[in-house]
Amino acid sequence: MAKINIKSLKKSEEVDCYVAEINELWGDKGIETTIDFVYGTGNKIKVKRLLPLIEEKLEIIDNNKKWIVETIIEDNIFLGIDESEYSFIEKPFKPKKNADFLSQLEKYVRTKLKKKMIDKKTYYLDVNNERITLPISEKDFFDSLKISDIEVNLYSMGAEYDIEVTFKIRAIPDYFAEHSLEMVLDSENELNILDLVSDDNLEGPSLFDDEFDTDLDEEFIKSYMEDIHSKILIFEFIEAINKRNVKKIDSLLDRNFICIDQSLQERNKADMKKYFENIFKSYSNYQIEVVDNGFGESERFYFSLLIKGIYGDLKDKTKMFFEKKAAIYIFGIENDKIKSLEIYEKSRLPMRDEMIEYKD
Repeated sequence: MAKINIKSLKKSEEVDCYVAEINELWGDKGIETTIDFVYGTGNKIKVKRLLPLIEEKLEIIDNNKKWIVETIIEDNIFLGIDESEYSFIEKPFKPKKNADFLSQLEKYVRTKLKKKMIDKKTYYLDVNNERITLPISEKDFFDSLKISDIEVNLYSMGAEYDIEVTFKIRAIPDYFAEHSLEMVLDSENELNILDLVSDDNLEGPSLFDDEFDTDLDEEFIKSYMEDIHSKILIFEFIEAINKRNVKKIDSLLDRNFICIDQSLQERNKADMKKYFENIFKSYSNYQIEVVDNGFGESERFYFSLLIKGIYGDLKDKTKMFFEKKAAIYIFGIENDKIKSLEIYEKSRLPMRDEMIEYKD
Protein backbone atom coordinates (compact mmCIF):
# COMPACT_ATOMS: atom_id res chain seq x y z
CA MET A 1 0.00 0.00 0.00
CA ALA A 2 1.37 3.39 -1.04
CA LYS A 3 0.81 5.17 2.28
CA ILE A 4 2.72 8.14 3.66
CA ASN A 5 4.49 7.40 6.93
CA ILE A 6 3.14 10.32 8.95
CA LYS A 7 5.94 9.96 11.54
CA SER A 8 8.51 10.65 8.83
CA LEU A 9 6.86 13.89 7.65
CA LYS A 10 9.11 16.90 8.17
CA LYS A 11 9.77 20.37 6.79
CA SER A 12 12.29 20.63 3.99
CA GLU A 13 14.90 23.37 3.70
CA GLU A 14 13.01 24.61 0.63
CA VAL A 15 10.13 27.05 1.10
CA ASP A 16 6.65 25.45 1.33
CA CYS A 17 8.14 22.01 0.83
CA TYR A 18 7.97 18.83 2.96
CA VAL A 19 9.59 15.40 2.80
CA ALA A 20 8.21 12.06 3.94
CA GLU A 21 8.58 8.34 3.32
CA ILE A 22 6.18 6.15 1.38
CA ASN A 23 5.76 2.87 3.22
CA GLU A 24 5.91 0.76 0.05
CA LEU A 25 5.77 1.34 -3.70
CA TRP A 26 6.31 -1.34 -6.34
CA GLY A 27 7.68 -3.61 -3.62
CA ASP A 28 10.31 -1.15 -2.38
CA LYS A 29 9.99 0.17 1.16
CA GLY A 30 10.76 3.57 2.68
CA ILE A 31 10.85 5.57 -0.56
CA GLU A 32 11.36 9.28 0.10
CA THR A 33 8.99 11.74 -1.53
CA THR A 34 8.88 15.52 -1.67
CA ILE A 35 5.57 17.34 -1.18
CA ASP A 36 5.73 20.79 -2.71
CA PHE A 37 3.18 23.61 -2.47
CA VAL A 38 3.97 25.03 -5.91
CA TYR A 39 1.35 27.76 -5.73
CA GLY A 40 0.11 28.90 -2.34
CA THR A 41 1.54 28.67 1.15
CA GLY A 42 1.85 25.28 2.80
CA ASN A 43 2.18 23.95 6.31
CA LYS A 44 2.16 20.59 8.06
CA ILE A 45 -1.55 20.81 8.90
CA LYS A 46 -2.40 21.30 5.22
CA VAL A 47 -0.19 18.35 4.25
CA LYS A 48 -1.98 16.09 6.74
CA ARG A 49 -5.37 17.29 5.49
CA LEU A 50 -4.37 16.51 1.91
CA LEU A 51 -2.82 13.10 2.69
CA PRO A 52 -5.88 11.05 1.56
CA LEU A 53 -5.80 12.78 -1.85
CA ILE A 54 -2.01 12.42 -2.13
CA GLU A 55 -2.17 8.72 -1.21
CA GLU A 56 -4.98 8.19 -3.72
CA LYS A 57 -2.62 9.50 -6.40
CA LEU A 58 0.24 7.31 -5.21
CA GLU A 59 -2.08 4.27 -5.19
CA ILE A 60 -2.77 4.82 -8.89
CA ILE A 61 0.96 4.54 -9.58
CA ASP A 62 1.42 1.59 -7.21
CA ASN A 63 -1.50 -0.44 -8.58
CA ASN A 64 -0.90 0.25 -12.26
CA LYS A 65 2.69 -0.71 -13.04
CA LYS A 66 1.43 -2.73 -16.03
CA TRP A 67 -0.33 0.36 -17.46
CA ILE A 68 2.78 2.51 -16.88
CA VAL A 69 5.04 -0.03 -18.60
CA GLU A 70 2.61 -0.35 -21.52
CA THR A 71 2.62 3.45 -21.86
CA ILE A 72 6.44 3.50 -21.95
CA ILE A 73 6.52 0.79 -24.61
CA GLU A 74 3.79 2.38 -26.74
CA ASP A 75 5.28 5.87 -26.49
CA ASN A 76 8.69 4.54 -27.69
CA ILE A 77 10.67 7.61 -26.64
CA PHE A 78 13.79 6.32 -28.42
CA LEU A 79 12.25 7.24 -31.79
CA GLY A 80 12.77 10.89 -30.79
CA ILE A 81 16.40 10.48 -29.75
CA ASP A 82 18.94 10.79 -32.57
CA GLU A 83 22.39 11.76 -31.28
CA SER A 84 24.28 10.83 -34.46
CA GLU A 85 24.83 14.45 -35.55
CA TYR A 86 26.28 15.60 -32.24
CA SER A 87 30.05 15.17 -32.03
CA PHE A 88 30.19 16.10 -28.34
CA ILE A 89 28.39 12.84 -27.39
CA GLU A 90 30.93 10.07 -26.85
CA LYS A 91 28.65 7.15 -27.78
CA PRO A 92 25.84 8.63 -29.92
CA PHE A 93 22.61 6.66 -30.27
CA LYS A 94 20.70 6.55 -33.54
CA PRO A 95 17.29 4.84 -33.48
CA LYS A 96 16.30 2.06 -35.85
CA LYS A 97 13.72 3.19 -38.39
CA ASN A 98 10.22 1.99 -37.44
CA ALA A 99 11.54 -0.41 -34.75
CA ASP A 100 9.52 -1.11 -31.60
CA PHE A 101 10.55 0.01 -28.12
CA LEU A 102 12.33 -3.17 -27.01
CA SER A 103 14.37 -3.30 -30.22
CA GLN A 104 15.35 0.33 -29.71
CA LEU A 105 16.23 -0.39 -26.06
CA GLU A 106 18.49 -3.27 -27.13
CA LYS A 107 20.27 -0.98 -29.60
CA TYR A 108 20.62 1.66 -26.87
CA VAL A 109 22.29 -0.94 -24.61
CA ARG A 110 24.66 -2.00 -27.43
CA THR A 111 25.54 1.63 -28.10
CA LYS A 112 26.02 2.88 -24.55
CA LEU A 113 27.33 -0.08 -22.52
CA LYS A 114 30.52 -2.09 -22.54
CA LYS A 115 30.42 -5.51 -24.22
CA LYS A 116 32.23 -8.37 -22.53
CA MET A 117 32.63 -12.13 -23.01
CA ILE A 118 32.24 -14.11 -19.76
CA ASP A 119 32.34 -17.92 -19.80
CA LYS A 120 31.92 -17.81 -23.59
CA LYS A 121 28.70 -15.79 -23.25
CA THR A 122 28.19 -12.21 -24.43
CA TYR A 123 27.08 -9.66 -21.85
CA TYR A 124 26.78 -5.91 -21.60
CA LEU A 125 27.90 -4.39 -18.30
CA ASP A 126 26.20 -1.39 -16.70
CA VAL A 127 27.98 1.11 -14.43
CA ASN A 128 27.59 -1.29 -11.47
CA ASN A 129 28.93 -4.23 -13.53
CA GLU A 130 25.48 -5.81 -13.61
CA ARG A 131 25.26 -8.24 -16.53
CA ILE A 132 22.72 -7.58 -19.27
CA THR A 133 21.83 -10.23 -21.82
CA LEU A 134 20.08 -9.65 -25.11
CA PRO A 135 17.37 -9.89 -26.31
CA ILE A 136 15.34 -8.04 -23.64
CA SER A 137 11.85 -9.46 -23.17
CA GLU A 138 8.87 -7.43 -22.00
CA LYS A 139 8.99 -9.39 -18.72
CA ASP A 140 12.72 -8.58 -18.31
CA PHE A 141 11.93 -4.91 -18.78
CA PHE A 142 8.88 -4.97 -16.48
CA ASP A 143 10.80 -6.71 -13.67
CA SER A 144 13.75 -4.31 -13.92
CA LEU A 145 11.83 -1.09 -13.29
CA LYS A 146 11.98 0.90 -10.06
CA ILE A 147 10.60 4.29 -9.02
CA SER A 148 12.61 7.11 -7.47
CA ASP A 149 12.67 10.92 -7.14
CA ILE A 150 8.96 11.16 -6.39
CA GLU A 151 7.64 14.70 -6.11
CA VAL A 152 4.04 15.54 -5.24
CA ASN A 153 3.17 18.99 -6.57
CA LEU A 154 0.20 20.81 -5.01
CA TYR A 155 -1.38 23.64 -6.99
CA SER A 156 -3.72 25.89 -5.04
CA MET A 157 -6.99 26.41 -6.92
CA GLY A 158 -8.74 28.59 -4.37
CA ALA A 159 -10.10 26.35 -1.59
CA GLU A 160 -9.03 23.17 -3.40
CA TYR A 161 -5.80 21.73 -4.78
CA ASP A 162 -4.83 20.12 -8.05
CA ILE A 163 -2.33 17.35 -7.45
CA GLU A 164 0.23 15.93 -9.85
CA VAL A 165 3.05 13.48 -9.20
CA THR A 166 6.35 13.53 -11.08
CA PHE A 167 8.69 10.58 -10.76
CA LYS A 168 11.61 8.82 -12.41
CA ILE A 169 11.66 5.28 -13.73
CA ARG A 170 15.01 3.51 -13.43
CA ALA A 171 16.07 0.03 -14.49
CA ILE A 172 18.10 -2.59 -12.57
CA PRO A 173 20.11 -3.75 -14.46
CA ASP A 174 20.61 -0.31 -15.94
CA TYR A 175 19.19 -0.58 -19.46
CA PHE A 176 19.01 3.22 -19.60
CA ALA A 177 22.79 3.66 -19.07
CA GLU A 178 22.78 6.14 -16.16
CA HIS A 179 19.57 7.78 -17.36
CA SER A 180 15.97 7.56 -16.21
CA LEU A 181 12.54 8.24 -17.64
CA GLU A 182 10.97 11.41 -16.24
CA MET A 183 7.19 10.89 -16.01
CA VAL A 184 4.20 12.79 -14.64
CA LEU A 185 0.75 11.70 -13.51
CA ASP A 186 -1.20 14.91 -13.88
CA SER A 187 -4.24 16.27 -12.06
CA GLU A 188 -6.55 14.49 -14.54
CA ASN A 189 -4.71 11.17 -13.98
CA GLU A 190 -3.20 11.29 -17.45
CA LEU A 191 0.27 9.78 -17.72
CA ASN A 192 2.97 11.54 -19.75
CA ILE A 193 6.62 10.81 -20.42
CA LEU A 194 8.58 14.05 -20.27
CA ASP A 195 12.09 12.96 -21.24
CA LEU A 196 14.95 10.51 -20.89
CA VAL A 197 17.15 12.42 -18.44
CA SER A 198 20.72 12.00 -17.28
CA ASP A 199 21.37 10.99 -13.68
CA ASP A 200 23.94 13.79 -13.63
CA ASN A 201 22.20 17.14 -14.09
CA LEU A 202 25.43 18.91 -14.96
CA GLU A 203 26.97 16.51 -17.45
CA GLY A 204 30.74 16.20 -17.72
CA PRO A 205 33.60 15.60 -15.29
CA SER A 206 33.77 17.55 -12.05
CA LEU A 207 36.86 19.64 -11.46
CA PHE A 208 36.58 18.63 -7.81
CA ASP A 209 36.35 14.87 -8.44
CA ASP A 210 39.37 12.90 -7.21
CA GLU A 211 39.27 10.91 -10.44
CA PHE A 212 39.40 14.00 -12.65
CA ASP A 213 42.53 14.11 -14.80
CA THR A 214 44.61 17.01 -13.46
CA ASP A 215 47.00 16.70 -16.43
CA LEU A 216 44.42 18.11 -18.83
CA ASP A 217 45.68 21.16 -20.70
CA GLU A 218 44.75 24.64 -19.56
CA GLU A 219 42.66 25.34 -22.68
CA PHE A 220 40.35 22.42 -21.89
CA ILE A 221 39.93 23.52 -18.28
CA LYS A 222 39.30 27.10 -19.38
CA SER A 223 36.68 25.94 -21.91
CA TYR A 224 35.03 23.69 -19.34
CA MET A 225 34.79 26.50 -16.78
CA GLU A 226 33.34 28.83 -19.43
CA ASP A 227 30.64 26.23 -20.12
CA ILE A 228 29.83 26.00 -16.40
CA HIS A 229 29.67 29.81 -16.22
CA SER A 230 27.29 29.86 -19.20
CA LYS A 231 25.00 27.37 -17.49
CA ILE A 232 24.96 29.50 -14.34
CA LEU A 233 23.96 32.47 -16.54
CA ILE A 234 21.06 30.43 -18.00
CA PHE A 235 19.89 29.34 -14.55
CA GLU A 236 19.92 33.02 -13.52
CA PHE A 237 17.71 33.78 -16.54
CA ILE A 238 15.22 31.05 -15.56
CA GLU A 239 15.25 32.20 -11.93
CA ALA A 240 14.51 35.76 -13.08
CA ILE A 241 11.50 34.47 -15.03
CA ASN A 242 10.23 32.56 -12.00
CA LYS A 243 10.62 35.71 -9.89
CA ARG A 244 8.87 37.83 -12.56
CA ASN A 245 11.88 40.14 -12.70
CA VAL A 246 11.69 41.74 -16.17
CA LYS A 247 14.61 44.09 -15.47
CA LYS A 248 16.89 41.16 -14.60
CA ILE A 249 15.74 39.19 -17.67
CA ASP A 250 16.53 42.17 -19.90
CA SER A 251 19.99 42.64 -18.33
CA LEU A 252 21.02 39.06 -19.22
CA LEU A 253 20.25 39.47 -22.94
CA ASP A 254 22.80 40.69 -25.47
CA ARG A 255 21.87 43.94 -27.22
CA ASN A 256 21.75 42.00 -30.52
CA PHE A 257 19.71 39.19 -28.96
CA ILE A 258 17.39 37.22 -31.23
CA CYS A 259 14.73 34.67 -30.26
CA ILE A 260 13.02 32.30 -32.69
CA ASP A 261 10.29 29.72 -32.02
CA GLN A 262 9.06 26.72 -34.02
CA SER A 263 6.56 28.94 -35.87
CA LEU A 264 9.60 30.98 -37.07
CA GLN A 265 8.44 34.10 -35.23
CA GLU A 266 11.43 36.27 -34.33
CA ARG A 267 11.79 38.57 -31.32
CA ASN A 268 14.61 40.99 -30.50
CA LYS A 269 15.61 42.19 -27.04
CA ALA A 270 12.86 44.83 -26.84
CA ASP A 271 10.27 42.33 -28.07
CA MET A 272 11.29 39.84 -25.36
CA LYS A 273 10.85 42.46 -22.66
CA LYS A 274 7.29 43.12 -23.87
CA TYR A 275 6.71 39.36 -24.24
CA PHE A 276 7.49 38.65 -20.58
CA GLU A 277 5.60 41.73 -19.40
CA ASN A 278 2.51 40.33 -21.16
CA ILE A 279 3.13 36.83 -19.77
CA PHE A 280 3.31 38.14 -16.21
CA LYS A 281 0.13 40.20 -16.71
CA SER A 282 -1.75 37.20 -18.11
CA TYR A 283 -0.58 34.59 -15.60
CA SER A 284 -1.08 34.81 -11.85
CA ASN A 285 1.67 32.21 -11.55
CA TYR A 286 4.26 31.33 -14.19
CA GLN A 287 7.04 28.89 -13.34
CA ILE A 288 9.73 27.10 -15.33
CA GLU A 289 11.15 23.85 -13.99
CA VAL A 290 14.43 22.47 -15.40
CA VAL A 291 14.00 18.78 -16.22
CA ASP A 292 17.41 18.22 -17.82
CA ASN A 293 20.20 20.14 -19.53
CA GLY A 294 23.27 19.44 -21.59
CA PHE A 295 26.12 20.98 -23.53
CA GLY A 296 25.76 21.60 -27.24
CA GLU A 297 27.98 22.70 -30.07
CA SER A 298 29.21 26.24 -30.77
CA GLU A 299 28.26 27.61 -27.36
CA ARG A 300 24.73 26.13 -27.58
CA PHE A 301 23.07 24.77 -24.44
CA TYR A 302 20.00 22.51 -24.46
CA PHE A 303 17.50 22.81 -21.60
CA SER A 304 14.53 20.47 -21.26
CA LEU A 305 11.83 22.32 -19.31
CA LEU A 306 8.37 21.99 -17.83
CA ILE A 307 6.42 25.27 -17.96
CA LYS A 308 3.41 25.74 -15.68
CA GLY A 309 1.07 28.61 -15.07
CA ILE A 310 -2.37 29.69 -13.86
CA TYR A 311 -4.20 32.39 -15.78
CA GLY A 312 -7.63 33.92 -15.41
CA ASP A 313 -9.54 34.99 -12.33
CA LEU A 314 -8.16 33.31 -9.18
CA LYS A 315 -11.31 34.28 -7.27
CA ASP A 316 -13.57 32.48 -9.72
CA LYS A 317 -12.58 28.87 -10.44
CA THR A 318 -14.81 28.74 -13.53
CA LYS A 319 -12.65 31.49 -15.05
CA MET A 320 -9.31 30.11 -13.91
CA PHE A 321 -7.19 27.81 -16.07
CA PHE A 322 -4.06 25.77 -15.42
CA GLU A 323 -1.62 25.40 -18.30
CA LYS A 324 1.30 22.98 -18.46
CA LYS A 325 3.60 22.21 -21.37
CA ALA A 326 6.93 20.58 -22.07
CA ALA A 327 9.55 22.67 -23.83
CA ILE A 328 13.09 22.74 -25.09
CA TYR A 329 15.02 26.01 -24.90
CA ILE A 330 18.32 26.20 -26.81
CA PHE A 331 20.52 29.06 -25.62
CA GLY A 332 23.40 30.67 -27.47
CA ILE A 333 25.92 32.41 -25.17
CA GLU A 334 28.44 35.03 -26.18
CA ASN A 335 30.51 37.39 -24.01
CA ASP A 336 28.61 36.50 -20.81
CA LYS A 337 25.26 37.35 -22.38
CA ILE A 338 22.44 35.34 -23.93
CA LYS A 339 22.87 36.00 -27.66
CA SER A 340 20.16 33.71 -29.02
CA LEU A 341 17.25 31.57 -27.87
CA GLU A 342 15.32 28.90 -29.75
CA ILE A 343 11.98 27.96 -28.16
CA TYR A 344 10.09 24.73 -28.79
CA GLU A 345 6.93 24.40 -26.70
CA LYS A 346 4.85 21.25 -27.13
CA SER A 347 2.75 18.73 -25.26
CA ARG A 348 5.72 16.42 -25.87
CA LEU A 349 9.32 17.24 -26.70
CA PRO A 350 10.30 17.75 -30.37
CA MET A 351 12.27 15.33 -32.46
CA ARG A 352 15.86 16.37 -33.12
CA ASP A 353 15.17 16.79 -36.85
CA GLU A 354 12.36 19.26 -36.06
CA MET A 355 14.81 21.74 -34.55
CA ILE A 356 15.76 24.87 -36.44
CA GLU A 357 19.46 25.30 -37.18
CA TYR A 358 20.14 28.78 -35.79
CA LYS A 359 22.45 30.97 -37.84
CA ASP A 360 23.79 34.42 -37.06
